[in-house]
Amino acid sequence: MTLILVRGSSFPRAPARLGGHITPNHVSKLMAAALPTPWTAHTLRHRFGTRAFAGTRDLLAVSALLGHASTETTRVYVLMPSDFLHAAVRAAGTIGGVAPVELVERADAA
Repeated sequence: MTLILVRGSSFPRAPARLGGHITPNHVSKLMAAALPTPWTAHTLRHRFGTRAFAGTRDLLAVSALLGHASTETTRVYVLMPSDFLHAAVRAAGTIGGVAPVELVERADAA
């Protein structure tokens, strides 16, 4: 299918014979045809969520950007960088006289 530009707009639309609207499914198919393997619209969405979180450390902002109603859904899209987890553990202080980072390091060594 050929996309056309509507005069005065930079947003591509489908020809009128197809209703003049592009569905999310159609956009996904167009992207899949244009992207190299193994990239898809869905993998790009995950990548965007992870990169946005790595840059901001703000799960609420990333959730809003992805259009999620719940941050629980966003957590599926975001890979938590290990340095972020280690920084959170260090910030927690000590537990029973042992620094949490030592507990993590012990677990990593085991």
